[in-house]
Amino acid sequence: MRGVVDAHLHLPLRQAGGDPRRAAQLLLAEMDRAGVSAAVVIAIEADWRVIGRHVDAEKVRRAAEPFAYDWKALGHPSIYAALTDPGGLLSSYRRVIADHLAPSEAVVGAAAASGGR
Repeated sequence: MRGVVDAHLHLPLRQAGGDPRRAAQLLLAEMDRAGVSAAVVIAIEADWRVIGRHVDAEKVRRAAEPFAYDWKALGHPSIYAALTDPGGLLSSYRRVIADHLAPSEAVVGAAAASGGR
């Protein structure tokens, strides 16, 4: 197969009403619009309630501190946000997880319906 391969996509399972086959159709249509031939779809099986018990804004900020004087690292939006607005960064990740929650089984089902893409 020749063409563009996107190595990091998430399955639009929520937008597909929880149906992996429909999610595959939505994703394939988006890939076609973008000129992508194939993709690696990443499952997200996170439960924010569990994450929230172990991660807070202060822990995020402290984890990013070693990068505070690394100009290359600060160029990455997540590192910069972890230092300047760790609570906002956590809120943004929470939305991403909610929007893209898709267990491995759903991703496998979508892959089976993708025609090898």
